[in-house]
Amino acid sequence: MAKVNRKVKDRLFRILFREKKDLLSLYNAVNGTTYDDPETLEINTLEDAVFVRMKNDVSFIISDEMHVYEHQSTMNRNIPLRGLLYVTDLYRGYLEQQGLSVHQSQQIHLPCPHFIVFYNGVQNAEDRFTMKLSEAFSEIKEQDESCLEFTVTFININLGHNQEILEKCQRLNEYSLFIAKIREKVNEGMSFNAAVEKAVDECIQEDILADFLRKNRGEVQSAMWYEFDEEKFIKNEKEYGRQEGRREGREEGIRASLLLCQKFNVSEEETKKHLMEQFFLTCEEAEKYMK
Repeated sequence: MAKVNRKVKDRLFRILFREKKDLLSLYNAVNGTTYDDPETLEINTLEDAVFVRMKNDVSFIISDEMHVYEHQSTMNRNIPLRGLLYVTDLYRGYLEQQGLSVHQSQQIHLPCPHFIVFYNGVQNAEDRFTMKLSEAFSEIKEQDESCLEFTVTFININLGHNQEILEKCQRLNEYSLFIAKIREKVNEGMSFNAAVEKAVDECIQEDILADFLRKNRGEVQSAMWYEFDEEKFIKNEKEYGRQEGRREGREEGIRASLLLCQKFNVSEEETKKHLMEQFFLTCEEAEKYMK
């Protein structure tokens, strides 16, 4: 694991839901609840997890349950493993905060964990689907049972999916509309930066995240590059290997990402961070690819 980057940046999802009232609205939409007091929610998001490169998550405790919400625009089969490490660190912090020790004889009562990923990538996906940590275990026979499992629930927030959730959480719905506008303009041939500018202007005119975009235009433009789904770019630039050729596909994916960074004039430092986050490279490996 690389050392934590203290200057790690927030993604737009986390920026949008950093206020308790907005996060509570999202929780209510997902769970069908009607909590109305934001103070019932205790935010405990990790600020310096060693595996975090870009902050696109929020974590909170409510009603004796611990929820981790994350956004992803690309499929990553390692999310259950990352989720397990993340929740383990959350529990460590919880025990410290409560003054509890795993060595005490009395049973410790823990908030039940829930890990949800809000997915809005271009790959076809069901409204809801799960990934399990056990899918990564080697040589597990059908009759065997592991002593460990971690399940991640994915919720598709692209337009046309999970409409009931989107209708119940205005901020999430408007976020999906904003992303859809950007993709539409990129597909029409507009440069990414121009597409973001145009989408911001249109959303303000149409009262979509209008107040937020007026106040945070610069921050949004900075964050949005990392929201851009590079799989679309890779597909258009080069068909980079079939699923069974994972190693070759990964190499092509890295090269395509480098082309993408060059296309948008991304700095060497940000390019390196991007490669490390998306492909789990060490600092030295990322620098090698950039030479």
